[in-house]
Amino acid sequence: MVTEKQGLAGFDGYAKLSLLDADRKVRDVLAGRLSDLKAKVHECSQKARSEGREKLLSEIDTIERRLSRLRDMTAFHEGSYIPPYMKQGISRIDTKSLNDIDGRLETLIEDAYGMISDLSCAEKDLNIIAKLSAISGILRNYESELNARSILLKQELKH
Repeated sequence: MVTEKQGLAGFDGYAKLSLLDADRKVRDVLAGRLSDLKAKVHECSQKARSEGREKLLSEIDTIERRLSRLRDMTAFHEGSYIPPYMKQGISRIDTKSLNDIDGRLETLIEDAYGMISDLSCAEKDLNIIAKLSAISGILRNYESELNARSILLKQELKH
């Protein structure tokens, strides 16, 4: 687990809360996890910078920028238009689908966190570029899952 914060495992808010409130809770957890991951990547960047590992900085900076963008995409934005469907509950089938996607999103963040934690970012790690590339791949998968979640929420509009 990225932090000791409560995760999404067993989250049943979709069944109990309005879609708006459940979505906000999930987004808050995921955005917090992305912020923790970004802080860890920033630590890695600082180590690489202090050790003069310029080749790593480009890849790490790209990951940091992608994390900022993903966090912005994930975060719940107060004051934005709230369609009427968001104020209602959703069906059990869609609840399971959303919980599955939410779990995959959380797992992807944890996987990336584990990989960045394993890196020294300052030592002569022969596989460091491959590991950073793998983290980038995980973040691309996160974005894809996040888009699938958005599509599922938009489909709820039609029900």
